Amino acid sequence: MTLYFNLLVMIACLLSRPVSERDAVPVIRHHSKTSLSISEPSDIAFDNNQYFIVSDRGTVYKTDLNGKVLAKSVYQGVDYESVCVAGSSVVVVDERVRMVHYFDKQTLERTRSISVPYNAAANRGVEALVYMPDQKLFYLFTEKDPSSCLIFDEHWQQQDQVIIDGISDISGACYHNNTLWILSDEESAVFTLDRTNYKLEKKYRLNLINPEGICVGNTGLFTICSDDMQTLFNY
Repeated sequence: MTLYFNLLVMIACLLSRPVSERDAVPVIRHHSKTSLSISEPSDIAFDNNQYFIVSDRGTVYKTDLNGKVLAKSVYQGVDYESVCVAGSSVVVVDERVRMVHYFDKQTLERTRSISVPYNAAANRGVEALVYMPDQKLFYLFTEKDPSSCLIFDEHWQQQDQVIIDGISDISGACYHNNTLWILSDEESAVFTLDRTNYKLEKKYRLNLINPEGICVGNTGLFTICSDDMQTLFNY
């Protein structure tokens, strides 16, 4: 039922745009896919030829590039929606309880937790997390109503909040080669975001349903995870 509903939402978003605009947006297609044994994968990060995948059920997983689970966290959260790697830590946002958890990258043991309040409905919190190593900042992206970017320093002091216009929702994000990539579930698309003015630039449509997380590996290709399909798609 959820998969069917998401398909209807995606079609509605596409049809709501003028035909000329839909035709002008390039489509990128995956070249391979991998089924996961992880239930409800909601985001993915890449580091040192491994993936870190979080589940809506509050678990962090370490996998190889074929999606085979190598380790998982013992500490159980509530609703993990976003993950990134920052130095020696895997950093995770627990959406419903507004917490940020740090896990050791090698052992997946939880090392600390921080409260990061955000005034919105329980399931309208942070959907994407990006660490910007050159700025030593964390970018937290909220889903919708409105979609926004909350900017924190490494001590989790908020530095700014910016509204992201022109997108139906944000379901994932990653940073690679000085480019911020923003994923939209409802539009089934990926965008580039200008870091200086936070305006959307390029848009690419995806040939999949319910894209929930995105990362870029050593080859420069996207890997996107689909929650409903429990699958990794490689681009």
